[in-house]
Amino acid sequence: MNQSLKTSQIPHSVEAPLTFAIRDGAVLVSLPSRPGEGVGRYEGEHETRIVEITNAWPLADELNLDREGFQLVHHHTDVDFPTMANARRLMSARPKPSSGKPPVQNG
Repeated sequence: MNQSLKTSQIPHSVEAPLTFAIRDGAVLVSLPSRPGEGVGRYEGEHETRIVEITNAWPLADELNLDREGFQLVHHHTDVDFPTMANARRLMSARPKPSSGKPPVQNG
């Protein structure tokens, strides 16, 4: 990150636990849970560390792929989620996943 940034320019950040794989030569497997079925599990050696996660969007114009190793890019979308109510409305309008069974015919 650009070392010339003033403290007032440093964006909001939080600390959160993230799980990392330990490189010991073993095969690593991540088994995610299905929705509503609890927590996924990992096979192989892993450890959880508390890391700082920072919102870098206020610095997007100052970040450089060659210097920081990443950059933030804006992408256009036709989906607008200004409120959770709108998000729920849009999500409920999505087609439900198919069970693989033919639809029930009424009448």
